[in-house]
Amino acid sequence: PTFYDNPAIDAEEYKKSLAHLSEIQRRRLELGDWDVVEVPGALWRFEDIHRVEKVPPLDVIAVAVDGAVSEGTGDEAGIVVGGITADGVVVVLEDQSIRAHPDEWARKAVLAYHDYGATRLVIEKNQGGEMNRSVLYSAAEILKLPHPNVVLVHAASNTPKELRAQPVSQAYRASHGGEVLTHKVMHGPLVRDSELEAQMASWVPGDKLSVKHGSPDRVDALVWLVQHLLFKQGSGGPIRTTTRTRDRMSSWR
Repeated sequence: PTFYDNPAIDAEEYKKSLAHLSEIQRRRLELGDWDVVEVPGALWRFEDIHRVEKVPPLDVIAVAVDGAVSEGTGDEAGIVVGGITADGVVVVLEDQSIRAHPDEWARKAVLAYHDYGATRLVIEKNQGGEMNRSVLYSAAEILKLPHPNVVLVHAASNTPKELRAQPVSQAYRASHGGEVLTHKVMHGPLVRDSELEAQMASWVPGDKLSVKHGSPDRVDALVWLVQHLLFKQGSGGPIRTTTRTRDRMSSWR
């Protein structure tokens, strides 16, 4: 039951009273959706997430994928799009994560790659890297699109998710450059109050109950994205911003 089920409450007036809140906060109060909550011990806090209302020019755009091996596992395929400016600031553009068969999430990732004019599609090498590359190539062929430029990011098998994610979470925190407060990672308007942000603020490393289905797949994809763009992890050819990318970005400004 929610507040709207209470006949003593004027639904319209109540909704107006929540207008100043973020979507995540409204969902908690309106719908009782307390899964969207900042959990003590999580690597990110909502206050760490800084935003740009207008996306700046990006030198490189990439799509990062944390692929689910099969539809039946309950895990999502993390698909996160982002880019980096000439000044070295990563802007997370969109979370397109999905719970689906590998063929379906691969098609979604390839479409995001071409739609955004990306030049890199980043996946983990150790966890089904070559298999996922083949799935992505097959999806591109079915869609009659060019193969994406797949970049494999290596993660040592004995490195826990927390250690991989810590440098990324630290990059979200503000640092002082002279008199100017700067942030190495920021979120664009399409990511505001998304499931990605909810997962970031609720995932406690080592606590499988802190994330639905036990695996922070959206966060994993975010980690691969930032590790590649900001920390230059992964192999691949030269990276350039395409005309289509510039056209897409100009429509946001």
